Parts: sequence; C-alpha cells; structure tokens
Amino acid sequence: MISLKVDGIPIRVAKGSTVLDAARHAKVYVPTLCYQPELERFGACRLCLVEVEGFKKTCCCMYYSCDGRYGGKDKNSRNRQHEKDYC
Repeated sequence: MISLKVDGIPIRVAKGSTVLDAARHAKVYVPTLCYQPELERFGACRLCLVEVEGFKKTCCCMYYSCDGRYGGKDKNSRNRQHEKDYC
C-alpha cells in the first residue's frame, strides 16, 4: 500500500494506482474525458491535469501514485475551461 495526500486528505491506495485512482478513492472529483478503464491510458484530453508535488502539472490518469506525494487539483481552472470549450 502507498500513503499519500490528495487535496490534503491522507489516503492509502494499492501500489500501481494512478493519481486519478487515488483522487477517486478520496472522493475528490477530477474531470476526465478520454479515460476509460478498459482502454490503454493516453492522456489526450488534458482535463485531468493536477498539481503533483515536485513535478509540473500532469495528467492524473497517467501518473502513478508515489509514497508521501501530495496531489491536488489544478488551481488554474482557466486551462481546463479552455479544454472544455474546445470539446
């Protein structure tokens, strides 16, 4: 199991879980468009961009959770709104 925080909520998830899995486990809503559990991940829509401690903004459907990391929603919703408008 991996221990981390999502928007300040401490949680434990299975090794190999993505940040999106962790967010959903913590009941933190992160919008997605291209994510389908049955398909290979590719992060094309960029709606699930989040801030991960020590990294640039990343697609949480693609990034695997790490012990002790903090993940939070993208504070700049302007880019996300642009992506929604594009769709």
